[in-house]
Amino acid sequence: MRAIVRKWLKFGLWLLGLGSIIAVLNLCGIHLSDFTPERIRTYVLSFGWWAPVVYLVIYGQPVVPLPASVMLMAAGLAFGMLGGLALALATLTIRGCGQFLMARFCGREAIETLLRGRLARWDQRVGHVTFGTLLWIRMLAPVPYDIQNFSLGLSAVSFGTFVAATVVGAIPGGAVWVYLGQAVTSAAQLWKVGVAMAVIVGLWLIQRAVRRRRAQASSQRSPVAALSR
Repeated sequence: MRAIVRKWLKFGLWLLGLGSIIAVLNLCGIHLSDFTPERIRTYVLSFGWWAPVVYLVIYGQPVVPLPASVMLMAAGLAFGMLGGLALALATLTIRGCGQFLMARFCGREAIETLLRGRLARWDQRVGHVTFGTLLWIRMLAPVPYDIQNFSLGLSAVSFGTFVAATVVGAIPGGAVWVYLGQAVTSAAQLWKVGVAMAVIVGLWLIQRAVRRRRAQASSQRSPVAALSR
């Protein structure tokens, strides 16, 4: 009994800590809408040679929620396409691993106490999810990266599979947003914005198509499963 209480206490303190940080930011008048690519670029570049390190610290920390698209555009604005993409991908990976491990060590044990029957079997299957499946989730799931990181940390997904899928899965979307940020630095390059937006729309359409196929496949399997019972 004490072990269960300890697990839930740890989980509750973690959630309370995250909520407190967000509340303090709001009380200080700091909102996500305040984070624009241009503001972040100006602030980061003010540190001169230390600018990449400052960017990595700001976005790589796993606690304060930050909009991924804005931070990636800021990387393109501040460091160009190649430098910005390399730094953004490294920072996304560090941030993702930090959030995954926070959820794994602070909340996984508490979640396990709730798993019974079908939930336990589903959780076990999630633990054996392949790299390819998780890669699709990282690339196409219409869920913010921070939420994905915490949710996967609470699941039984292995850390190695998560890291591999995060590194590879972040490349397409990350490249588009960094490219978009780099393109708006010059009026002569605005045609690149159209190209980047077209790619973003294309990724969104792929997401919809994948979700529809999965919904159709599950609806086709359900009658068969009902007959087999």
